[in-house]
Amino acid sequence: MLNPPKRFENIKKFEHIIRLAQDTKAVSPPDGFTKKVMQSLPPGSHVTDFKLLKFFTLPFKKQVFQTWIEVESDAECAFCFLMAGFFYFIMGIVMSHGLSAIGGPGHISEFVMFQPAIAFSSSFVFIAIGVIMLKKMISVIKIAHLWTILFIGFSIFNSIIIQMAPQNPFTVIGTLCHTTGAVILGIFLAVIVHKYKEMVAYDENLSRS
Repeated sequence: MLNPPKRFENIKKFEHIIRLAQDTKAVSPPDGFTKKVMQSLPPGSHVTDFKLLKFFTLPFKKQVFQTWIEVESDAECAFCFLMAGFFYFIMGIVMSHGLSAIGGPGHISEFVMFQPAIAFSSSFVFIAIGVIMLKKMISVIKIAHLWTILFIGFSIFNSIIIQMAPQNPFTVIGTLCHTTGAVILGIFLAVIVHKYKEMVAYDENLSRS
């Protein structure tokens, strides 16, 4: 005969609790309880609107957004900036070869041809900030904060200028996707900087004590 699984053996230990719950008499709510609860709710369709608004705004609250990004050391914070720098370095190479293959300076706007240089410059700044973070320098916090703000603002400004430039090979949808990705990356790195600041402050308080 097969032995019963262990989970069924464990259930036997709680048989007295199950019997107690089954023998307990159900308690009915007082008259008018449901009516009082319904009257306490906002009238009309505002309840649904409030729930939908709360649902869609919850992910964008600062505390919730920060909990999505988990970093446990300053090395991980630095790694995020280094990876951003590596990504823009690869982007610069791809854009450089791609624009040259399309037609080069004679067929494409000079500002558009300057985009690979912007990508390489962004890559250099990201990597430099990441290296400084590895050395746990406090001065990098203000630099990183300023850079993330400038990065987000310049990404939006750069996309607008690209679309206004003549002989632009990029579509509006492609530029919009690229800008959205850059803005999301900037917000992500801003949260990383905030967490790095908390880590540095904690290490300072620990060393003082």
